[in-house]
Amino acid sequence: MDQQTLLEWDENPGMFKYQDLVIGNNGNMHISGESQNKLHYMAAQPEIEANPGSVDFGDTSPGNYVEQDVTITNTGNGNLNINSITVQNPIETDFVFGAGMITNDSEVFTLTADNVSGRIMAPGETGTVTVRFTPEALNTYNGSLIMNSNDRDNNRLIISLSGAGAEPPEIDVAPTALDFGNVALGSSLEKQVTISNQGAGPLDLGELSATGESFSLVGDISNTTVAPQSSTSLTVRFAPVTEKAYSGSITIPSNDSNENPVTINLGGSGVIIAGEIYVTSGVQDFGDVYVNSSADAQFTIENTGNGELIISSITVSGAQFNLVNDDVSNSTLAPGGSASFTVRFSPSNAGTFNGSVAIASNDPDEPDTVVSLTGRGTALAVTQPSVGSQGPTLNFITTVQISATDPDGAPVSFSLGSDAPDFVTLSGTRLIFSSNAPAGTYTFTVNAHGNGGTTSRKLTVTSFGRNGSPVMQPVPTQGVRTGSAVKVDISVIDPDGDQLILGLSGDAPRFASIKGSQLVLEPQDSDVGTHTFLLLASDGRGGLGMQKVKVIVSSGAN
Repeated sequence: MDQQTLLEWDENPGMFKYQDLVIGNNGNMHISGESQNKLHYMAAQPEIEANPGSVDFGDTSPGNYVEQDVTITNTGNGNLNINSITVQNPIETDFVFGAGMITNDSEVFTLTADNVSGRIMAPGETGTVTVRFTPEALNTYNGSLIMNSNDRDNNRLIISLSGAGAEPPEIDVAPTALDFGNVALGSSLEKQVTISNQGAGPLDLGELSATGESFSLVGDISNTTVAPQSSTSLTVRFAPVTEKAYSGSITIPSNDSNENPVTINLGGSGVIIAGEIYVTSGVQDFGDVYVNSSADAQFTIENTGNGELIISSITVSGAQFNLVNDDVSNSTLAPGGSASFTVRFSPSNAGTFNGSVAIASNDPDEPDTVVSLTGRGTALAVTQPSVGSQGPTLNFITTVQISATDPDGAPVSFSLGSDAPDFVTLSGTRLIFSSNAPAGTYTFTVNAHGNGGTTSRKLTVTSFGRNGSPVMQPVPTQGVRTGSAVKVDISVIDPDGDQLILGLSGDAPRFASIKGSQLVLEPQDSDVGTHTFLLLASDGRGGLGMQKVKVIVSSGAN
């Protein structure tokens, strides 16, 4: 026969080159010419691949099971036909008296899911089968997963299976719930959970997780093993960021088939924990104090909050006021604690003086608490004597300053007569009266000495005595329901025995009033809330006592 070109295949997969096909007289075909040794088969081929290539199920307690997925992929360039997938289990042989050797097919390895068998998988396509291991006893088991396909190079793919029956673990968790209680915003609290293995086999922990806002795990014990009769610890942190109640949980997966997973419920509240400053007096009136003498007032700071109160500093302003002792600055008061300091008023001349005490603390509502100070410098009343014609002339100022003039221009000095009362001293040209001068009228001698001799004059001094401010006892915080009336006894003492007038500050709520010696509170529905005002006591002579009152009004409805 003539030489004929019968096929036209190129070098791409699945094709051939141009080749000369010769059919001889005997009917046989062969390749002729230079192409004789160049023809090669390029048809598309499937290729099976399994991942993982072998499966180790590890230790599992008898009667329980564990599963593993195996992924099948066609990595070739032709269609892959999966004809069948089977599981080969280990063969157990026992000797039974009278029956001889008996062979039992164990079914510890089983196929529980298969979306591959009977499929035609295109190149790159995947499928999955699931194998289950269920040990029957405390033995080691080996088996195979067999896949038959049209892969010319590996048409019987064998995946080895292994596992062991082991003593079971037993998980125990304590505590089974965590309540973090109240935690201050911006801070955190950590608590521990103990995970124990009370079984005979190893306890394998899975991936632990925490749910719920502001709850987290500290350290990671996920994917670790707890030996039999041993334990490990888990730390949980609660860090609230807003003022509210929180809830969450911890999930602890393990290989304990009876308790998998274990859940621990979490709870806690974010609260504002802070100190709250309260000073026993919002205004301090030192009253009348003799010039060049002094009066002290003690101030008490109380922490009425639920957290620590940190006093940073105490600063006194006003030229006539100063801090005598300060053991409070840079100190910390626990809830319910208190501390005291003293301020002194020392007027150098007559007049009314004002100042303040500034207390810096970590009270979030009152970081800078200011207490007003007031006091009056008072000079003794002086009756100017008549002036004679001889010797120096004495000129008595309305305060305690004295002066004299010598006719010769010589310097003049002064002295007190023996009749001067004990509370009067002389310093240069200034008469000084101590603060303990009792009320009354006193007449005594002042001497002026010059070149021309000594001139003596009588001074009549009237002392009005020191006026002390009323002292009022603190009033506890009052809780009142609307529609009800509360009467609070007012306890106040005047050191001078003056008759007192009780009253309220201008910012007092309308439901508060003074009746006799009682504070009466009669709130209505519109008064629900917290009210703060001052309770006042006046002696009518400039002495003023006061106490801060805090009233919390709640609804009287049931």
